[in-house]
Parts: sequence; structure tokens; C-alpha cells
Amino acid sequence: HKAIEQYKRITDLYYNEFGIDSPERFQKLYDEITSHQSGYEADLISIQKDLYEKNAEKIAYYCDYSVFQHFYKIQARTCERNGMSIFLMLLTIRSRDKQNNDRELIHQAMDKMQSVIASALRSSDIFSRYSVNQFIAMLPTACYEDSLAVGERVLKRFEASKPRLKVSVSFAVKYLEPQMFESGEVKDSQ
Repeated sequence: HKAIEQYKRITDLYYNEFGIDSPERFQKLYDEITSHQSGYEADLISIQKDLYEKNAEKIAYYCDYSVFQHFYKIQARTCERNGMSIFLMLLTIRSRDKQNNDRELIHQAMDKMQSVIASALRSSDIFSRYSVNQFIAMLPTACYEDSLAVGERVLKRFEASKPRLKVSVSFAVKYLEPQMFESGEVKDSQ
């Protein structure tokens, strides 16, 4: 578990300091750390115990962007199959002082925004840090109007909880395009 904690710490550093995802070699290292020993055979009960979320809180699910991408792909396939509507929400934080884009100010605001998003969204919603100043969220079973209302709720809660942080926050909402398949190849929806 210490190796996974170190991986998460380094991933957060890349987001906070450089505004980018950690290099692909870190993802490969993570995969190696979390892979199970070959030759070990388990039953469904032990696997389910391993998958069970310990100390789960009733807040939105936060994950690394690489994990978010996997969730997105699964949801896009699900939308194609059952017509479910899912919306993406992008939250962006900017310094109000256009001349001085203070990294520490943005870092503080992003930390605060992460806790606001976690408590403002449903426990079945998924969100991730996208860049040094942005979060991306996936809102399953929402309609466009509800997604806008969620964005407004996040903004209001953030405004109420960010004393003296000179930042502005905006959000955008977009329908998740279903994954289309055509004769074994992914069809471009644009």
C-alpha cells in the first residue's frame, strides 16, 4: 500500500506543479504494483472483498484522470447500448488578477474546490482533476437542466466556502457522446 500512496503523491505533484498528467511510465509502474501474482487463484467472495470500498463516504467518487478516462469509455459504451443520458461538467478556476496568476492561490482554490465538488455531487458521480486549474465531472442519469443546476450549486458552495480567495470559477456542461461502433472499428462522431 505504501507504493500506491507514493504513486498518488507523485501524480498529485505533477498536477499541482506542472498541470499535467504524470508520465506514462508511472502508469505502467502503477499497473505493475497493483497486478496480482500469477498462479494465484481466488474465488468471487475474496475478489469482492478486495473490490469493496473501505471507509466509503457518501460523497462523489474522486479518481485520477487516467481512471476517469476508463470510466468515460465504459459510460460511452453504455450510453450507446441503452440510450442513457450522461453529461460532462468542466469546472475552471482562474485568478482574478490577470497580471499575476499565482500558483499558490490556484492550488488553494483547487484544494477547496475538490472538497466542494465531492460534497455537492451525488455519491454515484465521478470527478477528477483535469489540469492545474480544472476539474472534470461525469453526471450519469442527469438531464441538461439538472446538470446546469449542479454546476450552479457547486459555484454557490465554493463561493460560500472560499474566504478571501481572489479567483473566479466557471463551468461548462456537455452531453457525453455515445460510443458508436461500425464493423469492428470505432466510428468518429464528429
